Amino acid sequence: MSSMEVNRADVVEEVRALCARYDQALLENDVAALVEFFWDDGNAMRLGVAEELYGAEEISAFRKARVVNFAD
Repeated sequence: MSSMEVNRADVVEEVRALCARYDQALLENDVAALVEFFWDDGNAMRLGVAEELYGAEEISAFRKARVVNFAD
């Protein structure tokens, strides 16, 4: 792998933008956006502090049922 293939400016910017969008979606509890960030497949996994979710349907259901209140 050459040094030109690592830290490409276009890729770095794309990843930074996606991270910013994900952080914003978390802060706003934007369920539709959060669901889009996960691979829509039965093999997707989300391992949390108190849950292990397997498959896009479980992850989506978790997000939709979750109540978040950042005001506390």
